[in-house]
Amino acid sequence: MAALPVPAVGQEPATRTIIEELVAAQNPCAGLSTEILGQPVGIDRLDEVVLREADASLRGDNILLSLSGRLGCRTSDAGFIKGDASATVSADAEVSLADCEAPTVQVQLSDFGGSFAGLLGALGPVLEEQLAEAMRPKLVEACHDLRAE
Repeated sequence: MAALPVPAVGQEPATRTIIEELVAAQNPCAGLSTEILGQPVGIDRLDEVVLREADASLRGDNILLSLSGRLGCRTSDAGFIKGDASATVSADAEVSLADCEAPTVQVQLSDFGGSFAGLLGALGPVLEEQLAEAMRPKLVEACHDLRAE
């Protein structure tokens, strides 16, 4: 699959893959915030989504999925403090077509960048778990859609 940059959510979409559009629609940056000098700072605006690679394979009744790419978030233009953060994202999941369970969903973040890279790096393990848990119901829903249930 081609890797294409995705503009900020409020801008006109460039040519992008279905997966990039699905990720952008979920805004994985929502809820990402910290406090600086006693002021809340939300890094909750999606800046970019780039899908570098996606693989799917079928083993018995299980679909194995693997994705890698880059995710960028930024503060609001009207924010008290402006900044951005980005990370390379790798995700692996297994979904059973027999019962639509998703026993394995793992997300790894690395190569942090932007003005809030240190914060993102420090929150990495927590964010990985949050992203994995946010993916799980979407995978289950997609399985049910595939089975036309």
